[in-house]
Amino acid sequence: MKKSVASLGWIFQNRKMFWDASTSQEILDEVHRGRDTAILPLGAIEQHGAHLVTGYDSWIAKRIATDLSKKVKAWVLPSFEFGTSDHHRGFHGTLTLRESTVMAMMQDLMQSLCESEIKRLILVNGHGGNYSWMRKLGNQFKGMRIVQDGDRPILFSVIRELEIEYPAAALGLHAGLFETSMALHTHTDAVRKNLMKAGLVPANPEKAWTDEEIRGFIAVGLKNSSPNGIIGDPSQASLELGRKFYDRVLERFLELVTESSYQSRSDT
Repeated sequence: MKKSVASLGWIFQNRKMFWDASTSQEILDEVHRGRDTAILPLGAIEQHGAHLVTGYDSWIAKRIATDLSKKVKAWVLPSFEFGTSDHHRGFHGTLTLRESTVMAMMQDLMQSLCESEIKRLILVNGHGGNYSWMRKLGNQFKGMRIVQDGDRPILFSVIRELEIEYPAAALGLHAGLFETSMALHTHTDAVRKNLMKAGLVPANPEKAWTDEEIRGFIAVGLKNSSPNGIIGDPSQASLELGRKFYDRVLERFLELVTESSYQSRSDT
C-alpha cells in the first residue's frame, strides 16, 4: 500500500508529465507553453508463460514512455493496454481486440488529441503484435505528426543486435531471456522466479529465428508452437542483464524521437 501511495504521490509531483494527473486548464496552459507532444504507451494483456504477468507489455511501454518524457518535453498519456494478440489465444489470461476495433479507437484518440492542440504523437510500443496495425496509421493525422517504429520495430531490432553477444535461442521472442530480464529490472514483482522454464528454442542453440519462422508462429498461434507459451529460455534471466537490455531499448526510442525532430525541422 505504501508503495502505491508513494508512486501516486510522485505522479502528482510530476503532473506536467502525466495527462491524466492534470486538469483541463493545466493541460491548456502547458500546451500553450510548448508541451504539444504526447507519448502514448501501447501494450497488450496476454499470457507470458507461467512466470511473467499478463500485463507486462503494457507496463514496459509505460516505463519507457515515462523515462522518455524526462528527456523530451512531452505528456505521458494513459496506456493503451489492449492490443492485438490473436496468436496468444488458447491461453488463459489473454485479452485481445480485433485490428478494426483498435484502428477505430486510435482514430478517435488522435482526433481528441488534435482538439487539445497536440501536434506530435509518439507511439511507444511494448507488444510485437501491434506493429501490423501501427504501420497502417502512417506518420500524419490531420496535421498531427505520428512518430512510431512500425517500419523498424525497436523491440525486434534490439533482440537482433543482442544475438551477437548472447545465445539467440535463450533471448527468445516472447517471455524468454530478453523480456524476462527486462521485467526483473523494471518490475521485479512481475516475475515468478521459481516458475521460469525454457520454451520453444531453435534446434541449433546458436541459431536465431528467421522472419519466416516468426510469421509461422503468428499464423498458427503460439499454443500450437509452444505449449507453455514461451519462445526462448528465461532461466538465466537477471536484473543486471535486464538493465543492459532496457537501456538499449530506451536509447533506440530516444534516437527515433531525435531523428523525427530533425525531420520535422527539415520539412518546415
